[in-house]
Amino acid sequence: MLYEISGNQDSPAILMFPGSFGSARSMQGYIDLLKENYYVIAVTLDGCDGSGNSYTSKDEVTDKVLQKVKELGIDRIRLLYGLSMGGANALNFLFKCSRDGITVENILLDGPAVGKIGKLKKWFFDYMNKQQVKMMRSKTVEEYLATPMISKITGGRPEVYRVYIEDMLSVCKDLTDVTSNTVTETCTNQPLAAIPAALQKHMHIWYGKDAMKMFFYKGLRKAYPQAHYRDMSKYGHAMYCIMDPEGYVKDIEKIIRRQ
Repeated sequence: MLYEISGNQDSPAILMFPGSFGSARSMQGYIDLLKENYYVIAVTLDGCDGSGNSYTSKDEVTDKVLQKVKELGIDRIRLLYGLSMGGANALNFLFKCSRDGITVENILLDGPAVGKIGKLKKWFFDYMNKQQVKMMRSKTVEEYLATPMISKITGGRPEVYRVYIEDMLSVCKDLTDVTSNTVTETCTNQPLAAIPAALQKHMHIWYGKDAMKMFFYKGLRKAYPQAHYRDMSKYGHAMYCIMDPEGYVKDIEKIIRRQ
């Protein structure tokens, strides 16, 4: 595993988990803005770090992250952040924090792919993941950016997607079947453990109008009724951070200041 650590260690801490088949580099556009005022720890999971290892268990990686946080002397996290699949790892990390005396003040899950879903939905989710990896392996960055799909979701501005696509293509090149299968398990086979109502009120869940919302929204809404839910249909799945990183960081800071 790798950690991108930036900012002043005396500043409030933000812990960030990336989406599936992505590394900390995929979040660099807004990490660079956040590090001006926060101590940012961004995670790159096993299986996505170029080491040749596979991502085999969300519990294994969140235990490693927990140990890293303690090594850094952090006992309070101002914002726990998860993007897409990162939402599953963020929640898994959260459930271990009280046991280890770490306080999480705010939570932001952007397009979280997390819950326990039925066999048919799980099969379709796994199929989507494997098709995505197949496409990533078959195209260059330029070819991918030139596809009609990218033009559509970026509003005709495919260049804004470049760093994200470069990162995913690099990760998918060496991705193992074990990692791919564990991504599916991480997202689709995670019971939503109880979170105190007081902390739910500092929990923010954003969804676009996409498959992730179809799979997971209802379960999260039922498990965490006190959380703040935001419709991000204007941007699609986890695209706000790419399309407008400055606006994204402003909204993150609003969440933090609201406390």
